Amino acid sequence: MTYFALVARVMLATGTVVCVTLASAMAQQIAGHRAVYDASLVRGDKARVIDIAGRMVFELRDACQGWDVTQRYVLKFFDNEGGARSVESQYQGWEDKAGGAYRFKVRNFGDSVGEKELKGFANVPRGGDGGNAVFSAPEATEFALPANTFFPVGHNRSLVARAARGDKFWSAHVFDGSELEGSSLITAAVGAGGRLEAPMAGLPPSYWPIQLAFFKADDPGALPQYEMSMRQHANGVASVITMDYGDFKFRMDLVGLEILLPPSC
Repeated sequence: MTYFALVARVMLATGTVVCVTLASAMAQQIAGHRAVYDASLVRGDKARVIDIAGRMVFELRDACQGWDVTQRYVLKFFDNEGGARSVESQYQGWEDKAGGAYRFKVRNFGDSVGEKELKGFANVPRGGDGGNAVFSAPEATEFALPANTFFPVGHNRSLVARAARGDKFWSAHVFDGSELEGSSLITAAVGAGGRLEAPMAGLPPSYWPIQLAFFKADDPGALPQYEMSMRQHANGVASVITMDYGDFKFRMDLVGLEILLPPSC
């Protein structure tokens, strides 16, 4: 996987992570919302990336029996020779509220990664044997998924529930369809809660710092492919998301937020 292709893959994970709302340790509710983030560089690699500009728009809507998720981002990376490379992605997904079914469509394009579309569905019976993921694009392919594999929304609901009851560490297999492969292993570490002095409208002041490390499912003993940290607020919106690739790091700051009312199902 190329350097900028990895950015495209990680940014899908970024969007799907911010969709959880904390109601209590026993009953997790999800609030529909539309969040807008602006990108900025934290640490460059002095050659390929000396600055970054871009925006991500993430939207989660209650679809009665499931959740509709859409995400679009455009990122531009500037190098030390005055050049620029772009990465752009569009994502549409639907996830069953019971956590057993998932549909996805991802389109990545830009002068850094070319154009690529991934499309398919996945099923994992809850409490039973493993499931499978079936891609129809870019080619017909099927992968087995381990038992208790999570899809993005379900994974985050479980993560926040565990954080609410005081758990500090958790690992789980997660499938999101962002690459032509099976599940990934995500390890989470939850820190002590913090509080913002002047949050924007619709954003509760309290938050949890959460660190996520992403591993290949078939090689969990290796170093993580990348890491992500975020400030996860009590209504499920992350006010800051930081992506760390080792020699390159950038952050996404929340600049706009709209809470969406649930439908009459």
